[in-house]
Order: sequence, then structure tokens, then C-alpha cells
Amino acid sequence: MKNRSSLRTKIITWSFVPTVIILTTVAMVTFYSYQQVTRDLVLSQSAEVARYKRNQVQNVLSEVINPLLYDYIFFLDSGKNLNIFDRAKTLDQTGTYDDIFSGNIIFLDINGKVIFSESHPEWVGVSWAHRDFFRDAKQHDGMTVIIGRLIEDRRTGDFLLPFAVNLRGINGEFAGVAVLYLNLNADQSSPFYAALESLFTDQKVIIVDTSQRVIFHPDSSLIGQKLTEQEELTPLFDIPLKETLDDQVKSYRTTNSQEVISAAFLKTSEFNGWWIIQEQSWSELMEPSLAYRRLLIILLAAGIIVPVVVVTYGARHITRPIEEMIRAAKEVAGGNFDRKVEAKSNDELEDLASQFNLMSTELAQSYATLEKRVHDRTHELETINAISDVVNRSLDLEMILSSALAKTLEVTKMDAGVAYRLNEGTQIFEMLAYQGFSPQYIENHRFLPVSMTGFDLKNSHPDIIVAYIEDYPIPSMKEDLEIEGIKVAVRLPLMSKGKMLGYLGLSRHSEEFVTENEMKIFTAIGQQISIAMENASLYKSAEENAASTERNRLARDLHDAVTQTLFSVSLIADVLPDLYRINLDEAQKRTRELRDLARGALAEMRTLLLELRPSALASVSLPDLLKQLCDAANGRALVPIKFHYEGERDIPEPQKIALYRITQEAINNIIKYAHANQVRVELIQTPNFVEIAIRDDGVGFNQNEVEPFRMGLRIMQERATAIDAVLRVVSKPGEGTNVTITWCETKDEEEE
Repeated sequence: MKNRSSLRTKIITWSFVPTVIILTTVAMVTFYSYQQVTRDLVLSQSAEVARYKRNQVQNVLSEVINPLLYDYIFFLDSGKNLNIFDRAKTLDQTGTYDDIFSGNIIFLDINGKVIFSESHPEWVGVSWAHRDFFRDAKQHDGMTVIIGRLIEDRRTGDFLLPFAVNLRGINGEFAGVAVLYLNLNADQSSPFYAALESLFTDQKVIIVDTSQRVIFHPDSSLIGQKLTEQEELTPLFDIPLKETLDDQVKSYRTTNSQEVISAAFLKTSEFNGWWIIQEQSWSELMEPSLAYRRLLIILLAAGIIVPVVVVTYGARHITRPIEEMIRAAKEVAGGNFDRKVEAKSNDELEDLASQFNLMSTELAQSYATLEKRVHDRTHELETINAISDVVNRSLDLEMILSSALAKTLEVTKMDAGVAYRLNEGTQIFEMLAYQGFSPQYIENHRFLPVSMTGFDLKNSHPDIIVAYIEDYPIPSMKEDLEIEGIKVAVRLPLMSKGKMLGYLGLSRHSEEFVTENEMKIFTAIGQQISIAMENASLYKSAEENAASTERNRLARDLHDAVTQTLFSVSLIADVLPDLYRINLDEAQKRTRELRDLARGALAEMRTLLLELRPSALASVSLPDLLKQLCDAANGRALVPIKFHYEGERDIPEPQKIALYRITQEAINNIIKYAHANQVRVELIQTPNFVEIAIRDDGVGFNQNEVEPFRMGLRIMQERATAIDAVLRVVSKPGEGTNVTITWCETKDEEEE
């Protein structure tokens, strides 16, 4: 026995895989941990800087703004015996705030309405109850300075920063709000701005309120602008105000990783606050750690490169025979099964080469067998696809069987064939298609009893019957088949859901045996034809059911509408002669009622005709359709329905039909539930929109108590939504119902 060294020993000897893995893992974990710790430390320090700047801004408000407001607060508080307007007038006459708050002062009453504004008289009488500072001031008990969100003066284009003070009456009750404004465009030299600029000179510090407007920025041209489109500030603005705490900080890197955004929140009121934001360069923040990072990278590279060099040299020596085997495997994969490998390495590789040569020989034998199987399977699939394509072209049973028989004979080695259908409810097969047989044979065997086919109708899974002429079990048919020159006959059952539909008879003039592969093809052909026959039967049943359903619906509609109306016409016509002799007024009233009923019946008939021909709905204008609906309802319910329309225009077919259906449903609901004495339908058509209003004086209903199973309103809403229309239903018990449908030509016009 040869003294062989193990391949595993060679690989372990030449490689230091564990060493490489350990060194690489340690270096990468160290580098990653360093990166994470450094990043967290930088972000933490940046967040603390933001908090410090936030405290600086708070100090500016406490040391600059609040002292300036003390005099005004004292003045306003000392005049509690005066009403708000007199206090405002008195403060305005002093003129003491003009030098500091150039935006002037505005007074709001207890309802938030402006009652005094010297600089903007057009604001007097305008309600500012929605302003954040008014809502905040109204909630505070004592006199408090509230800083509101920036307001844009649309007249001048300036931005005003409000400082609001809630005012109290002589009994401590809420009396209104005084608002002093700082004009940011004009007052950048004010004590407030001077203090901010002295703090943040040459620093990228931005102050933004909760409306995302800039209060302070190194670029003064951006003051008052919104920063909603600055992607790097999105994480700040995504935080809801109610979830933002005073002194809350947030620090993160921008999406491009070039900048660090640090921000601290200063809450200035219940509904407002300021984000003090600082931008810093990531590279500048990380610069002190670059030297250590370079050292880590060098160690990482050394820990990987040295083992790689050693392993590469050893692997090349070991894998040379393996490379030869790989080249041989590629040639075998390309079809060269005669390729052999020689390896005299005195180890496992030599055994592997021997096994490879054996595998190559077996592959050559398997490939020959596989080619034959693929050829047979391909032929089978082509046959099935050809039959499927033919039988699915029609839903007529005779055409299906005729086409299937012709195609089956074409793609198989059969010379003649017949197709039989089992007549429902009988034991008789009827021939519907044939090919390759004489007229005499067809005439003799057009109808076959089940007993002459060899099939048992109780068997839900019959087999294909293959009979050779010398062993044919039915003597009378054997004689006729011999006359036709048939040597082999195949009867292929056609089944669906365990029920026999018919069978396909295939014949061959040669004595060639039917192979197993042919039997598979025959089975697949039978399944395809059976499916097509079942589809044809289902289609025929569906047509009959649809026709029956439509007849029943028409009879129902005629009975519910026209028949009852005509019956009423008949009764009134019978009593009219007697009424004219007895009571002329009543006779004339009944005559008018007779006329209305006749018109209603005529309108109902026209409506039913339109329903039977949906295409006719598209050819009739919307006013004509709605007028016909109203006339029909007049005759059916004897409720006066007045129709009025204005304007003419073309409406796309889907929108017109939807508007018609919604109106139809609304009128039906009025007739069924409203008990109305009068109904009015109005149609307004303009180039930009179409509006339909249906009003009744009926009993109305409570919209909050509509039962869930009531489908009428829901169907109306679904139809309106489908055409981008707006449906409004207004109703109260005892006050009738108003239904309005508005459809705009475009979405933009609808919003306008």
C-alpha cells in the first residue's frame, strides 16, 4: 500500500485560515466599535452644544425681551378699571412701544376679534381666535408673556413676531389679549436681534418656530421663509408639537453624511416653540480622530494581507490538480463525455480523478437516454397544446368535437376516427364528427347503445380501451371495421366530474401496437377535449339562465310599474261617465289624474325600454333622461315632481349614466320613504360643472341613525365616488331631505 499524505493535512499545513479570520474579525470589530463610539460621542457633544445655545436664546428672551415688556405689562395691568379699547387707546397715545416694537400693538377682545390696530386699521373687526397666542393666552390665569408663531403681513410683505399678554378685568376675569409685534424685516438692529447676532456671529445657527418659519438665520434674506423643503431638517419637523418637550434635543447626520444637525427645543407657549438648530461639518468634527483611524486601517490591512500571501502560495501548489479537473468538468458540461483526467498526487485528488472518469462514462449513457425522454415529452406537450388551441376556439359542441378529431388524427399515428356525444338522460351515443370512414359505416353506426362501446356509465374513472381487430369483442362492429381496413381501434372516454360526456374513437390501418407514450398522449387529449365540452355546456346553461333572469326582471318591472298604473287608469276610465253626470268637478279632477297616470305609464314604458337597451341611455341628453324619470314617478306615485334645468352641454357617457342612476335612486327613496307632498328636481349645467339638486318636503330622517343594511345611500355614494363627484345629503326629521350631486369637469376646477 502506498504511503499517501492526506489532502486535509496539506490544506491545513499551507493555510492559516483561523488566524486570518481571528485577525480580521478583531480588526473589523475594533474599527467598527471605534467608529460607533466616536460617532455617538460626536453626536452627543453636538447635542449638548445645541442645548447650550438653546439656553443662550432663553437668556436673551429673559434678559432682553422680558424687561422691555415689564413696563407694558404693568401699564396694562394697572388699567383694569378701563375696557380693552380704552386701555389700547391710552397705551397708543403714550407711544412708548414705537422704538422697540416697530410692528406696533394690536388688541383682541375676549372672542379673539381685533378691536384696535393703529398700524393696520384693516385688521379691525377680523377674528384672530384661531391664532396660537390667543388660544394660549385664554388658557392662562395670570398675565403671561406668550411668544406666538410668525405672521406674514400680506400688505407689506414683512414678517411680524408677536409677543402677547393676556389681560384681566377688575374682577380677574379674562378681558382680552394685547399683542406687541417685532417687525423682523425692519428691526434686525433691535436689542433682540443684536443679542442673537452677538452670540452666534460666524456660526451656522438657525432659529425656527413650529410653523417652520425662520426667526433667525445667518442669511438675513431667509428670515420669515419656510424650511419645509429642506430635506436635512425633515426629522425635526416630523415630531408632533404635543410630543415635543421643552429642552428636548436631537442630533443626527444628514442624508449625504456631510453635515451634523443638532437642535434643541425651546417651548415659548402651549402651542408654539422654537428649534435652535446648528449645522456642523462632519469631517471637522471627526478630524481629531483621523490619526487613530489611519492606524487601525493599517493594522487591518496588515492582518489580512500577510496571511493572504502565505495561503495564496500554498493554495496554488495544492489546487493545480483541481484546476485541471475543473477544466475537464467544463468540457464534460459542454458535451464532451470522452474527457478523462489524470492526477498522480498520491492523495484524495487521485481518487477524485478516478471517480470523475467513471462519472463521465455514466453521463454519456444517461445523456442518450435523456434525449429520447425529452423528445417524447416535447412531442406530448406539442400535441396537448395543439389540441387545446383547437378546442378552445369555439363553444359550439359539434365544432369542438369536429376540430378536436381532425387535430388528433393529424398529430397522432391514427388514420380514422369518430366523435360521439352521450345524449343526456339516455343510454345512446350520438356521432357528431367523423373522418376516414365510408358513408355506409357512418350510416350504420351514427347511434350506438352503451352496450356496444364497452363502457360502464357507473364507472367514474373508465380506462382507455385498446382493441386489436382479431380480438375485437363486438362481432357486428368487428365485421364493419374489417371492411374499413381497421387493424387497431382505440376508444378514448371523455369525462367531466366523474360523468361521461362521450368518447373519441381512433383507428389505425396498420397492426402497429399502441405504445405507453401514446397512451399518455391519448389521456391528455381526452382531458383537454372534456374540459372544452364542459365549458360549452356551462356556456349554454349560462345563456339560458341569463335570458330567464332578464325575462323575470322585465315581468317584475312591468308588474310593479306599468301594470299597476294601467289598472288605475282602467278603474278611473270606468267611473268617469258616471262622475260627469253626478259631480262635474270630481270628474274633471279624475280626468286630470287619468292624464297624469297615462303620461306616467308612457314614461315608465320608455324608461323600461331604455333599461333594456343600455346603449340608448348614451344617446339621450341628461335633461331628457331626468324629465322622463320625473314623469314616470308622477304617474307611479302621484307625487307632484317638478323638473327644471338650466344650461346645455355634452357630458361623457360614464358620468351621465352615473348621474342618472343616482337621481333615479334618490327619487325611488322619496317615493318609498319620504311621504312627500311635493318634490323638486333641478339640473344646472355649465362648462365647468354639473349639479343636480333633489328636494322634498317629506318626513326626513336622522342621518346619524341610518341603518347599516340600507343600501340606497351607500350605492349613491359609491356611484358618486366612481366619477369623482361630490354627494351631499342633508336631512332632519320633519324637515324633508335635500340631495345634491356635483360633478366638476376637472379636479382643479372642483377645488376652485
